[in-house]
Amino acid sequence: MSEMMGRPRRKQYDREYGTEWRLERDWLAEHGFEPTFVKRVGDGIERYKYKKTAALFECVALFYSVQESARKWLQVQQDIAERGTVVDAACDVFDAKSIANAIDKAAMEDDTL
Repeated sequence: MSEMMGRPRRKQYDREYGTEWRLERDWLAEHGFEPTFVKRVGDGIERYKYKKTAALFECVALFYSVQESARKWLQVQQDIAERGTVVDAACDVFDAKSIANAIDKAAMEDDTL
């Protein structure tokens, strides 16, 4: 009816943050965030809904940052393994800059890189 009167229609938006990824749900639970409710969306898939807060989004941003760093670290390990160089599995490297520094250091110590 509002469109008929020349007024723009109100846009719908989700009042809660939602995720279906159990790893993200577990991360949030470990950091003190419990879902406001759980919604079944079909085929047994559960969508976990959370009240939107700045603290929640900071925690979600950290989660995805850690995921991206882990993905990059695994890629570097695979690249090094393909070249036949052994990498210390206990190396505590989480960001791309540290990974690059570790590779540069290894290259100076080992001519196979």
